[in-house]
Amino acid sequence: MSDNKKPALDKEQASTRSLDRKKEEHLKRINDQIEEAKEPASYETYNYSVSSADEKIKLFAARRKGINHIMKKTPCQDYCLTTSINGCTVLADADGVSSCEHSDIGSKLACEAVVLAVKAASKSSVGEEQLVSRLLSVSFRDRLVSIWIKSVMEEVAKGDDYSPEEQLKEFSKYGSTIMYAVITQNWIVVGNLGDGQIMVFNDCYGVKLRVHAPKDSSRVRCLANERCVREDFSVAKYPRSCFNGVLLSSDGMYESMDKGNHYYDYCIQLKNRFLERSPHEPYQAVSYTHLTLPT
Repeated sequence: MSDNKKPALDKEQASTRSLDRKKEEHLKRINDQIEEAKEPASYETYNYSVSSADEKIKLFAARRKGINHIMKKTPCQDYCLTTSINGCTVLADADGVSSCEHSDIGSKLACEAVVLAVKAASKSSVGEEQLVSRLLSVSFRDRLVSIWIKSVMEEVAKGDDYSPEEQLKEFSKYGSTIMYAVITQNWIVVGNLGDGQIMVFNDCYGVKLRVHAPKDSSRVRCLANERCVREDFSVAKYPRSCFNGVLLSSDGMYESMDKGNHYYDYCIQLKNRFLERSPHEPYQAVSYTHLTLPT
């Protein structure tokens, strides 16, 4: 009987060793990316220790132009920003749709729309509980999208004297996804429209905002697609007492690691490297990544 079990046991051990090797190889690639990303020249923009309403929060935001954009001499279509609004810390991350000619502008306007929408919600709220409730509401998302549409149409109006039909065609060239996190005293409120991912995590486990359905070529998940805005916008809130980090990343990074615990492992490695950085080693990131660490 022991002879019959031995082949099965050997097969199980071989499978375990294979999985361990794959994980080691994947973590090595992550470390290689981190090392590569230390090079300041590889970044189009970079911000460290930007303003925060909460002294306990450490922020990092960066974007990096992809190799295809460099080769084709096209602008980076990603945009990110972090700021403080009435005691809240706000992060916004947008990824312009690659097929849209002016998506680099659309992504910038998307991040700015988040800030304006949060400002409006904050001004009309009495206390943290009411603010969080409004940030999770459909009306907040409608306001955000309306602000973005207005900004895009103002941008379109700067060009030629377009007919209504031409204006609509130009409008579609500004397509962008949007992700954001609003950190209040006790809560982390996040929202996402598009194919990026948000993970809220601690040292033991992480929670993704959602698992994306397969892409449908007829439904590009972005602010310029009215159907997606209504059906695919995800929001959630998480208690700060349970989590000490939140990562916003575009699809290029997320999809390359969306297997097993790779994405979570990446979050922990990035957090540790970020916290351990020395004053003489400021570039601790990888491309298309935004990290905030409420402690």
